[in-house]
Amino acid sequence: MNYFEFKGIAADDQVRKILGTFEDKSIHSWIGSKRDHLVGLTYDSFFLELRTFALDKGWAESSYRKLCNLRMPENLSVPIYNFSLQIVAGNALLKGTSQYQDNEGLKEILINGLDESLMAIYTDCKIDNELNDDHLIFSLVFTKFVKALETLDDTRHHALHQVTIAADQFLASCSHSSSHSSTPLSSSSNANHARRMNHSSLSQLSGTADQNTPTQNRFQGIGLPPLTADECQLLSTHSGCFKCRSFYTHEFPVPSGDGYKELTAADAEKARRQCRPKTAQAKPIASITETSDTASPMFPSAVLGNGTDSEEETL
Repeated sequence: MNYFEFKGIAADDQVRKILGTFEDKSIHSWIGSKRDHLVGLTYDSFFLELRTFALDKGWAESSYRKLCNLRMPENLSVPIYNFSLQIVAGNALLKGTSQYQDNEGLKEILINGLDESLMAIYTDCKIDNELNDDHLIFSLVFTKFVKALETLDDTRHHALHQVTIAADQFLASCSHSSSHSSTPLSSSSNANHARRMNHSSLSQLSGTADQNTPTQNRFQGIGLPPLTADECQLLSTHSGCFKCRSFYTHEFPVPSGDGYKELTAADAEKARRQCRPKTAQAKPIASITETSDTASPMFPSAVLGNGTDSEEETL
């Protein structure tokens, strides 16, 4: 009706202005057959007859049920103002019927259709303003009530926007950090890194417990894995040290477990050869024989030998 008021169209001329706007062929034929009667009707009376002709029987009850079943989506994709327009448009179709709703009925339909989060905000707002009867949340005028809900809806949309920005910034920061991180460690590197971290933690604890203890004593044996039965047997057989895991000798300070490999018989044999005492005597390279007043050197080939300990000495 605001359109007619804006255009300055009188009430008795409104129906005549809209008769030519319908494109449906059946309605167009209906208007043609009853034109003289229709142009004399008021706007509201015309639409009552139009609905009776064009809509199925029981359309009012069906439309009202659909109106009451309207719900706002939970994903906040529909603002409360747009949702209220859907209700107003559906109610306008019911004008002139017993299902047409006044302000109170529209408020009830709107409240029942609120999504869960907005319903909670609406309930809290009523509780917070229960002593303020002038608050728009208690208004009996539908448009004013919608205005109050708009304020609540805008507030939660703004909060959601801020959270979204913060989340995007956090994800961007994580992505930037990961792009500058080093290549992931292998399983063995991870184990060594864990041992080094463990050493560092233990060293701090040990240093706090006893500041006067020499460093090499505080860290003896840290990180070395337990000896296996085979390793114990090898160390016992080859005069080994159960603390530093060495054969025929002792190492101080005790080595850490970084890169530790299980002791083998080959390790023991290698240590035995390196620590074997040298018992062979050095052989003469040359001899001097006095045959006359003049000394002359002699270099017999048998004396030189081949440099091994097993060859017999020949003069």
